[in-house]
Amino acid sequence: MGSDPLTDAHMKNWMKCVRDKNIATNAPVEVGYNHSIANIMVTASLHTGQRAVFDPKTQQVIAGGKIFKY
Repeated sequence: MGSDPLTDAHMKNWMKCVRDKNIATNAPVEVGYNHSIANIMVTASLHTGQRAVFDPKTQQVIAGGKIFKY
């Protein structure tokens, strides 16, 4: 399938940090978490045809008034 240069750079950085036991990645884990939430919200909207929101209290994506389970 191939990949793009940014994905390659991300994976190289991640693997270097794992090998070096270095927690100083290019971005903090919270950035990845927030990015994942956005991706799940898009998936929820596409699958349900409804607006998706994130409930930070329960840490759930809600679409059409229901917890989205993928």
